[in-house]
Amino acid sequence: MHEHDPMNEPYYETSRDAERAFYAAFRQANLEEMMQVWADDDSIMCIHPMGPRLDGRAAVTRSWEQIFSGGAAMRFELSEVSCTLNGDLAVHCVYENIDHGPEFGQRSLVLATNIYKSTEQGWRMLLHHGSPGGDPRARDEELPATLH
Repeated sequence: MHEHDPMNEPYYETSRDAERAFYAAFRQANLEEMMQVWADDDSIMCIHPMGPRLDGRAAVTRSWEQIFSGGAAMRFELSEVSCTLNGDLAVHCVYENIDHGPEFGQRSLVLATNIYKSTEQGWRMLLHHGSPGGDPRARDEELPATLH
């Protein structure tokens, strides 16, 4: 792995640009491009579905390296995208509809929250939190009595 060089990284004009780059890197299993989207800061956090909270750039990088080394091809379709901008922070909530497995025969739904911050280097990701998602069509139905 080579040294991280913020001077050679792309500038994302908007949080949506950063999000497009995040999912492009994810689709392509490109670790270098993935980590360019993240803030160069040890306060970043990542929680993969059913996984522990990963704190700091080294832990986040290792997690994506492990995911990408698996070699499993994935296709993404984002839906139900919600973006909230508050000053230099942006919160994006999306459904990740992921096709994977042999001939993309399996589909998983992940509800993801992505938080971006406007920096001198453009918009950068601070947090990605993915949770197994239920059926988005069922969200208007009554919630179970026990949430936790």
